[in-house]
Amino acid sequence: MKIEKLADEGNKLRQELTKNYSEEMKSDVLRGVTYQLLNALALNNSQKFFDIAVRMYSSTQLPTPSGFVDMLKDPEQFQAGGYAFVLGLRGSYSWKGQKEEKKEERS
Repeated sequence: MKIEKLADEGNKLRQELTKNYSEEMKSDVLRGVTYQLLNALALNNSQKFFDIAVRMYSSTQLPTPSGFVDMLKDPEQFQAGGYAFVLGLRGSYSWKGQKEEKKEERS
C-alpha cells in the first residue's frame, strides 16, 4: 500500500473517531493516542504501534488498512507508513485533498 493511502486511512479514522466532537475538541480527543503512536515509532516498536492502531479501529466500523500488513514485513515500510498514518490521523495530510488542489491549479 502506498504511503499516501496510509495517510488517507489515518485521516478517515480521525473523521470517524471525532465525528461527534466540536472542532475545538477534535485535536484533544486524539492527542494522547497520537503521542503513544509517535513514541512507538520512535522506539521502532511495531507491536505497540499496531496494538494501539488496531484498538482504535476496533471502536469503529472501519476496516483495518491492508497496508498494515506491508508495514509488518519491512522495518523501513513500518517507519514511513507509520508516520504517514499519524500525519493523516492528525489531519495534517489528505492525499485526496492534494489531488483536488492540483486539479484546481491546472484549471
